[in-house]
Amino acid sequence: MLDRLRGRAAEARAQAEGQASRAAIARWRGIPESAELARHIGPRPRYLSVGHAGLDARCLGAMSSLSGARTGVLVHDVIPLDHPETQKPGASERFREKLAWVARAADVVFAPAETTAADIGRHLTAMGFGGELAAHRLGLSPAARGAVPPDIPTDRPYFVAVGTIEPRKNHGLLLDVWESFEEGPGTPRLVIAGRRGWRNEPVFRRLDAMAGKGIVIERNDLGDGAVAALIRQAHGLLFPSIAEGFGYPPFEAARFGTPIVASPLPVTRELLGDTVVYADPGDLYQWRQAIGDLAGKKVVRDVPPLPNWRDHFNGVLNSLG
Repeated sequence: MLDRLRGRAAEARAQAEGQASRAAIARWRGIPESAELARHIGPRPRYLSVGHAGLDARCLGAMSSLSGARTGVLVHDVIPLDHPETQKPGASERFREKLAWVARAADVVFAPAETTAADIGRHLTAMGFGGELAAHRLGLSPAARGAVPPDIPTDRPYFVAVGTIEPRKNHGLLLDVWESFEEGPGTPRLVIAGRRGWRNEPVFRRLDAMAGKGIVIERNDLGDGAVAALIRQAHGLLFPSIAEGFGYPPFEAARFGTPIVASPLPVTRELLGDTVVYADPGDLYQWRQAIGDLAGKKVVRDVPPLPNWRDHFNGVLNSLG
């Protein structure tokens, strides 16, 4: 999940993860059929899927067919169906097929928030789902220790945006804001931490054109500790997303007391309430005003109650039975 937010730390790691993934898939192809699977697993098995992989007949279908089995699936969001224009070609169709198997085979579907559960339920109901839909907030792991990389200047206020550079993250709005600023020694910087994604070529071209000016800094090679340090020292975290199922970056900022400017998404309002400065994701003036207000002075906010993994898994395991 962190890799999706900030990009992999190094090419060697990316290659190693890819090889491990291919090996795991190759092993899974050798899983026996249901009758033999039951002899391996035993009576009354519990199966929990926390990714969007294996949501098909061979995996989810086989597990749900076992005698006394109870299966649970964490569905992160239904953005591929509600916002297909932000997805890779074919992704929405593939996701619909997976969700249809969830509706057919899962006993419990888990969502990371109540508002996300409502969106998921809308699609599952149309697909004939008759099981339980439960919302349990994801947990926040301890912050990694680290320092801001020395090649990222901190001699003036800066703001940080964390996430893959893809359409629904709305980085183009932030570039509009920074292009509207008059350049000078007091102009705040924007640090974008995340790898380049898909269907965002105009934004990529703009980033390339702005690379030499030093006001907008793009980094796709930062580890957890460096990202945590960047967020902690920033004048604000910017989160202009068009859609989210949960949205981790605001939580990362909230635990450090770093101010947050975010789109008024229902899930963000549910999880962080009025601790966030909300700005419409299409309103340049609102974002410029909020950023300008925060650039004048470093502010530390009160830390709101944050979700934890103990509560999450207590809820999940109780629901799964």
